Amino acid sequence: MRAAGNNLWETFKNVYGSELGQDIIETSIKGGVAASGQAALTDMTPQEIALATAIGMAGAMGARPIGKRIGRHIGRAVDAGRGPGAANAMETMNNFFVKAKQNKNPVVREGADLVHRRFMANYAKEDGSMSGYWEGLLGEIVRESSDDVTQLGLAVALPGLFAREENLPEQQM
Repeated sequence: MRAAGNNLWETFKNVYGSELGQDIIETSIKGGVAASGQAALTDMTPQEIALATAIGMAGAMGARPIGKRIGRHIGRAVDAGRGPGAANAMETMNNFFVKAKQNKNPVVREGADLVHRRFMANYAKEDGSMSGYWEGLLGEIVRESSDDVTQLGLAVALPGLFAREENLPEQQM
C-alpha cells in the first residue's frame, strides 16, 4: 500500500512539475467550477454545459502560450531599459541552483531541483539561455492570468449563446 502511495505521489509530482501537466490540472479544476456555476445558475442542459466547459478549457489552453509570449515581449522591453545586468542576474541565480543540485545532501539536492524546475523555468529561453528578470516574470504572470480571463469570459458569455427562444425577451416592433 505504501509503495502504491509513493508511486502515485511520484506520478503527481512529475505531471504537476511539467508546465503542460500543471496547465491541464488547473484548467480542469477551473472548468469544473465553471460547469458547476452554469449548472446552478443557468437553465443550460447537461450537453450545453459539457460543450461550454470544453470550449472554455480549449480557449484557456490556447490563451496560455499567447499570454506568455505577450508578457515576455513586454518584459523584454522593460529589461532593455535596465541594461545588461538584468540577464546576468538570472544567469547567476541559475548557476547557483545547478551547483546546489550537485550537493552531497539528498534533501538539498531534491529541494534545489524542485525550486530550480519551478522557479527558473520561467526564465529559460528556448535556446537554453536565461532571460531577463522582467521578461520571465511578466511572461509567467500574463500567462497565468490570460487563461483565467479567457475561461471566465467564456463561462459567462456562453450561457447567453445557448439561451433558448422561450427565455428570450419578446422584441417590440
